Amino acid sequence: EEAVLKDQDLENAVLDADYLKAIRLAFELRKPHRLFNLFSDIC
Repeated sequence: EEAVLKDQDLENAVLDADYLKAIRLAFELRKPHRLFNLFSDIC
């Protein structure tokens, strides 16, 4: 359940363009592909 809530937080952070929070959550959730996409979006 906690992972589901963090995943929702990750999606909300991306939608809000809160990239720092999104990157932190992607690390915590061990989602390297999502993390790569976030860095690609920023650059």
